[in-house]
Amino acid sequence: MGRVLTNTITLEVAAESALGIQPTAGWKTIEPNSIGKFGPMLKKIAREPISKNRQRRKGALVDLDSSVEFECDITYDRMRMFVEGLFFATAKGGVNFTPTAVTATGYTVASGGAIADGTLFYARGFSDPANNGLKIAAGVSTGTEVKAAGLVAEVTPPLGAIIEICGVQGAVGDLDIDASGNLVSTALNWTTTDVQVGQFIFIGGLSTTSALNFTNTVNRGLARVLSVAAGLLTLDKKSTTFVVEADATQTVQVFWGQYIRNVAVDSADYLERTYHFELGYENLAGSGVDKYEYAEGNFANEIVFDLPVTSKGTMKCNFIGTDCLDPTLTRATGAATPIPAVGTVPINTSGDFVRLRVTDVDELGLTTDFKSLTLTIKNNVSPEKVLGTLGGKYMNAGLFDVEIDGQILFTDSGVLEAMRANETLTMEVCIRNEDGGFIFDVPSMCIEGGDKDFPVNQTVGIQMKALAFQDARFGSSISLSTFPYMPL
Repeated sequence: MGRVLTNTITLEVAAESALGIQPTAGWKTIEPNSIGKFGPMLKKIAREPISKNRQRRKGALVDLDSSVEFECDITYDRMRMFVEGLFFATAKGGVNFTPTAVTATGYTVASGGAIADGTLFYARGFSDPANNGLKIAAGVSTGTEVKAAGLVAEVTPPLGAIIEICGVQGAVGDLDIDASGNLVSTALNWTTTDVQVGQFIFIGGLSTTSALNFTNTVNRGLARVLSVAAGLLTLDKKSTTFVVEADATQTVQVFWGQYIRNVAVDSADYLERTYHFELGYENLAGSGVDKYEYAEGNFANEIVFDLPVTSKGTMKCNFIGTDCLDPTLTRATGAATPIPAVGTVPINTSGDFVRLRVTDVDELGLTTDFKSLTLTIKNNVSPEKVLGTLGGKYMNAGLFDVEIDGQILFTDSGVLEAMRANETLTMEVCIRNEDGGFIFDVPSMCIEGGDKDFPVNQTVGIQMKALAFQDARFGSSISLSTFPYMPL
């Protein structure tokens, strides 16, 4: 007889190729802080006949609801793990490669490696430190080799080693800022890059004094892309007020990564991503003999991103699936060798925020002082029950909801005025650490609430709730821009 200790269990996940089909590759370890639910909730109905025996009779199993709930730390790796399933959309841009080898001149990849010289990419997870970090493609890459300088040969890189396209380095003097604060170029054709409309970019290199920035330091930081043309990126939501700069000496870097936003069901980017979860029970079948339980056909129902003051950020994840089978001795193919995480540094809510603000549509700031912030994204998933099937045969995705709850400091009466006037506002949340960065963009929302807190010897606080709605320009309620590398 076995005995399972909570500290010895393992939780893994892999994306399914089709609803309920057990994956044979792509398994990853989640490292949860806690597990709320895993497996089936079974419902039985007993017979209760009118009888002088006055007892119920054995009934039947009539229903099953399967769900997986857990909490984990917000890390770069965890953020990217579930975003396609959460947004019901395909991530755009920021192509990733899994190299099978490294030579002195490049990374060996299966296909698609012929990226242009000057393309920036970030490498992580390799054994030799020289093969990790920010790289620039140089030396005419081919379909099977991404070329870069200063590498050390690795015959077999560790499992999980990855390179991610993260931007571009312009030629000397090629990038400028025009009178409207937009990014212009002469040689670089932006339509040949994978930068997306609606995506955030970061203009400038590692430090404000670096030769990889514009001469004027205000022309550095975050901006959102409104349109992409051959020699022009039209921008808004800039970190600062950009000024005209036509420079013939600077070699400016521009960074971005993957971009994802919720889309309509008839969009080419619409995607119903489902997941298979494995819960491993050590010694369940006796000393040294493990068993494994599999929850299948799981949709991302809700993820709550919790960002409390002076703490770390966490994700509370809720998935709803079609079924969860009894624990078995037979383990899924590939689950014994999961892909290790390569971006595991947690989010520090004291020092990792780059941008956090609520603004009017004209970018007039209303507040940036938050005591706490909770972002909830939910798909209102429900199983479809039919006769002859135990549990859900199909899964229904409901309304896509985005809600933000927070406590803000009472520093501007405009917050209360915006609530009463039902004004359309916008919001960005940008966080970065040594593993990379990401920015949530809520292009259109209204705020409600207004309850005040009056703590003694502290600033008056206001409880605020924001409800996102479909933006007229982008057609979405929220987007996420990831950055494999974001300079400070």
